[in-house]
Amino acid sequence: MTKLALRAAPCLAALCIATTAIAAGDIDASNSTVTCSTFLKTVFKPKPTLIVGGTQPATVSIKGKLGTCTTNAPGVTSITGSFKGTLTMLNDCSGFGAATGTITFKWKASPALIDSVSTVTVNAGSAVPNLFMLGSAAYGQLQLGNPPGAAVSVSGSFTGGDGGATSAGNFIFSQDQNTFIALCGGTGIKELNIGVGTITLQ
Repeated sequence: MTKLALRAAPCLAALCIATTAIAAGDIDASNSTVTCSTFLKTVFKPKPTLIVGGTQPATVSIKGKLGTCTTNAPGVTSITGSFKGTLTMLNDCSGFGAATGTITFKWKASPALIDSVSTVTVNAGSAVPNLFMLGSAAYGQLQLGNPPGAAVSVSGSFTGGDGGATSAGNFIFSQDQNTFIALCGGTGIKELNIGVGTITLQ
């Protein structure tokens, strides 16, 4: 064996040890749960714009980041996330109740998860629009899952062991009811922002 080969052998062994250590630190969260209560830079963008009585097929792109998250996944000491997805519905301001689609969540955990992705399928009846009262002001609210609507389904991490049957989301828009009504009756809604809310996958 050459001197070069002798010098390389310990390095290769060290690399193997390091790789094994990383793999051993990965966490199986497939049957675990996660809850996040901070939404950052969360945007709903419908295309075409939402109007009163709209009858055109529309897609609503959704993206944002999640903080203040907790999980029962064994050994996980911290976790944050981001999400991106698309809902389909008519471009009617009151059409969120018929929205269906998928939302993909990507997780950054310490230690790392074996599967860092959760895919949420929003089924027919899973989305329930409502109003959230804050003092005398009313804000638009979109709830996902059971309760209060039909169950969503979850694949990947955080299925709760039952495909995410009791997963639920609560999105409260930054735009109040008066703003919402004015936009719907005027130029239409091109963008909605989430002020506060929670999401639980379980």
